[in-house]
Amino acid sequence: MKKFYLIAAALATMATMQATPDVITPPEGLNTYPYLVRAQELTIDNNKEIYTPVYLPVTMGVDAGNNIYLKGLCPDLPEAWVQASHNGDNGLVIASGQYLGYVTSNYFGYEYTYEHYLLGYGASGLQDIVLAYDAESGTYSGEDVYIIDNDNATTLTSPYHVFTQSQMQLVEERSAKPANPQITDFVYNESNRYTYINCMIPVEDVQGNPLLADKLYYRIYGDMEHEIMRLKFSPGLYSHLTQSMTEIPYSFTDGYDIARAGAMVYLNQPTVSYFNRVGIQTVYYGEDADAAPVIGADGDVAFNESDIVWYEIKDYYETAVSDVAASKELKSVRYYNANGNESNVPFDGINIVVRTYGDGSTTATKVVK
Repeated sequence: MKKFYLIAAALATMATMQATPDVITPPEGLNTYPYLVRAQELTIDNNKEIYTPVYLPVTMGVDAGNNIYLKGLCPDLPEAWVQASHNGDNGLVIASGQYLGYVTSNYFGYEYTYEHYLLGYGASGLQDIVLAYDAESGTYSGEDVYIIDNDNATTLTSPYHVFTQSQMQLVEERSAKPANPQITDFVYNESNRYTYINCMIPVEDVQGNPLLADKLYYRIYGDMEHEIMRLKFSPGLYSHLTQSMTEIPYSFTDGYDIARAGAMVYLNQPTVSYFNRVGIQTVYYGEDADAAPVIGADGDVAFNESDIVWYEIKDYYETAVSDVAASKELKSVRYYNANGNESNVPFDGINIVVRTYGDGSTTATKVVK
């Protein structure tokens, strides 16, 4: 992503001389099952503890010898595996100190490598992660044990993520209405190059049941003077995309403008400065053999959609745009289509018409040619 933290870059330079261990590679032929980990991520801000819900899609694999492997416990390395075993109470034990791999980032032309290990932490300090099994709910949970991404296998030095109150539940394939997402923050930059939103997307339905992350998508909307449009993310606006999309897969990241789970999405659309509000909606393409597909108004197969949840940016005009601009000298008129392409003549279909006046002010309207 465009934004990195200096403190993280500094910590990454404290490399050790010991050899890097091998990542865990499970054997072929695993029987795999989809799970979802729901936890609280702990961060510290001005000496205040802040807990934020986090969702980690996890795959459990079991080989012919009943050895257990888990993939997805590290949000920075979602393809990394760890080994686990059953205890006498059918719970899971995940050995602390397992190596997950490394993440490489560039910051002002310098390349930094971040080693990731998985550690457990509890009342006695570093310890194995123990997840108790509840047969009635079919969940594994660890109320008092932290799951920690760390840059050292044996010492708690600089955790990248700290999770507590972890619960892992098997996900069943079915149709469902996803719970409403949120836009938690909107950061605007006048150049539009660094305007972005932060989102929180639950991987569960309205009843709190877990969903399959690979069938969950989200859409971003803009509302300009009560004209609502679904944003299109295209290679012309996003240099790290290879194809256009109006629905973004939950786990997708282009490594630059769009973060996994919508945690940060840059809005490179040139019309974003005219939005009164931005919205987010999730759609879940779960399958149920007994349920017929539902065709949405736009022709998409939408088994179930959440509500569009809006983040207010600015008030609507109290008077019509034509009244506001009536006494101003018009300097230029530019047209933008749904892809964000700009022209001095209208495109076929939907156009955002941006008028610039002699005093530097602008107005925007939506028209259809």
